[in-house]
Amino acid sequence: VWAALDVLVFKKVAHEITLEPAAMDDLEVEVGTDEPERVSVVCSTSKFRLVIQCKQSSRSNWSVDALIALLKHGKNREPATERLKREIDTRYLLVTNLPVTDTLRVLRVGDFLGAPSPGSASAKMQRELAEVHERIAVLANVEPRMVEIHIRDLLREHCFVPDSQWKACLETLRRQALEKMTARTVVPWTRAEVEAAIRAHEGLLGSSSEAELYVAP
Repeated sequence: VWAALDVLVFKKVAHEITLEPAAMDDLEVEVGTDEPERVSVVCSTSKFRLVIQCKQSSRSNWSVDALIALLKHGKNREPATERLKREIDTRYLLVTNLPVTDTLRVLRVGDFLGAPSPGSASAKMQRELAEVHERIAVLANVEPRMVEIHIRDLLREHCFVPDSQWKACLETLRRQALEKMTARTVVPWTRAEVEAAIRAHEGLLGSSSEAELYVAP
């Protein structure tokens, strides 16, 4: 939901995103013995395609070795590394609740569209992920409460959803996301669908004369 609001509605850099069906495990791997919550999001902008993998885990942190293992592993779909080699305009972003080790900090970004400085990856990543390391980034320390705050702020401050409606709007958007993830076929989640949910909860969008008429409660 956060990605949809940010990329589709706030920044407007894409018209739709694709939520990978949970059973397909695209770009997914369980590293270690825990069972992280996970979902993959794909969006295409005018300049590049962004694959976002969200993983919530109870492990201590993400290391270079763990990230390399994640990127190289694939069960029902090709490994992320192979996809990045094949699709040279594709970038990969890991969104996680965990911190990263010192050697991964250079790959940290502050938002979905951020990119690390060229050549900043560790020597090991440059060696083992030679063709793709410059298109890999990590959005770390993203706790569930932080995600909800980001969503709340986008809905209230950018989309002008009233205080009394933003939680209901969030639930509607969550239901939309779940429907996309559990569909038998891949069905894109469009900006129009997200904006319709916002308007249904008294939000205001656009250039807009709508926004100009908004009066804060």
